[in-house]
Amino acid sequence: MYSVYIYYRVAEADLATACAVARAMQQQICARYPGLQTDLLQRPQAVSGIVTLMEIYTTLPATCELAVLQTDIEQAALSMPAVLQVPRHVEVFIRP
Repeated sequence: MYSVYIYYRVAEADLATACAVARAMQQQICARYPGLQTDLLQRPQAVSGIVTLMEIYTTLPATCELAVLQTDIEQAALSMPAVLQVPRHVEVFIRP
């Protein structure tokens, strides 16, 4: 099982828009990858008006190739509004 974690920061004023955009993007990605599970989390507190969001994508290796999934996620993010055009940090984990 692969879990891809992508975190980034957005202005607190843009939080509702950023969440709506991220969820729409996740739905778009899920349509291409049957069995893909997604989640969107935020840190409980803003710091200096900045909120950290984390997108989570979890899939079985047999469902898709990790590199292809990551490329699709990043390509989808590039086509989203400016609110998600921020540095995105990617981490990948597998179940031991």
